Formats: sequence, C-alpha cells, structure tokens
Amino acid sequence: MYAGSHKHRWTYIIKYEPDHFGKHGFSPINAKEDLSTINVGEIYALAKAGRLEKKGSMFVMEFDGKVLGSGEIALPVSVKAISFSGGAKEKIEKASGKCESAAPKVPYNPAEEKKE
Repeated sequence: MYAGSHKHRWTYIIKYEPDHFGKHGFSPINAKEDLSTINVGEIYALAKAGRLEKKGSMFVMEFDGKVLGSGEIALPVSVKAISFSGGAKEKIEKASGKCESAAPKVPYNPAEEKKE
C-alpha cells in the first residue's frame, strides 16, 4: 500500500498523510524539562529601566529558571533563581550583588495529599 511513498507517491503522502513518516510513540522516561533562561545583560536592562523592585540600595529579582552569563551588569542585584552559570555568578557578585539558589516551583497536585 505504501510502496513508492518516498518516490512517485510522495505527493499523495504530503497531501493526504503528512504525519505518516517521522517519530511516533512514547517519550523517554528520564526526559528533563528545559529550564527557562535569562542572561545577566537582560537583568541589567530590567534594573536600569526600573522594572525590578528596589530594596535599599539593591534591586531584587526572583526567576524560575537558570541565569546565564552573557552581557554585563553594573548595578547591585539580588537574584534568586534555580541555578546559575559560573560566569553569571561571578559577574553578579563582582557588581556587589547576591546569588541565591531556590528550589524549582512544583505545580500543586491534590493526588499527593490523598496518599498520606
């Protein structure tokens, strides 16, 4: 039935069965969820624009993801995130800021309460 589907019947496959070829099935059990990321330069731009809360002389930011080290920062910022790259941690601390690691936010699951 699918003889020639990569050759002379290719137009039929494309038009009527576009999902015939490709990967289908189960996803890996150990697949990791990708963390959202933000760069140090983006944090600096947010602080400079006044979009971060300021406590005392330091800007405060909470981020549910990973902070990467691309860009420069010149203001003291206290960042609370799941993880930091080595360069990001170095740049934030060099600008008199603080890096705090936080546990990832887990969505509420009422089924877990019933198990107890």
